[in-house]
Amino acid sequence: MAIIKQAVLHIYDSNTGQAVLSEQGLDLTIEDIQKYIEAMIEKVSTSFKRKQGNFKGEESSFKALKATETDFIGQSQQLTQQLTEIMAHNPDISPADWLWTLFLLEDGDTYLGVFKLNHNTFYTHFVNYEEEHLQNELILHRSILPSPKQAIDEGLVVNLK
Repeated sequence: MAIIKQAVLHIYDSNTGQAVLSEQGLDLTIEDIQKYIEAMIEKVSTSFKRKQGNFKGEESSFKALKATETDFIGQSQQLTQQLTEIMAHNPDISPADWLWTLFLLEDGDTYLGVFKLNHNTFYTHFVNYEEEHLQNELILHRSILPSPKQAIDEGLVVNLK
């Protein structure tokens, strides 16, 4: 079981092609948020599509990921901005938000999780009151995140040791 130390969600606004970068982490005292993050870690860590690899200790991409240990929010903002710029120039990449988390596993090592949460389109209801009359309506939401039970297609878990 993961012990989540920090987490932040950065949003990609597909209407503007811009990132909405959070300046504060998610509230990890909320049990549902903890469970959601744990589910994302589990999905990526146990996926049959999982690929394993190694960074060379001096590689700049590893250094950028490792820097999240000391400047989690700032470094995740910077890396998300880079990812968002790539997404904005490539319409074939699905719009998504980015969930970043630092966590510990049973081995005592610190890990970084980066999860691309593709936007889904779903309908929901809305109760509208017009001129003292109740009217139930349908609303189309285009930025719904994956459920905790839904597999995510892209993510990264890195041992920062």
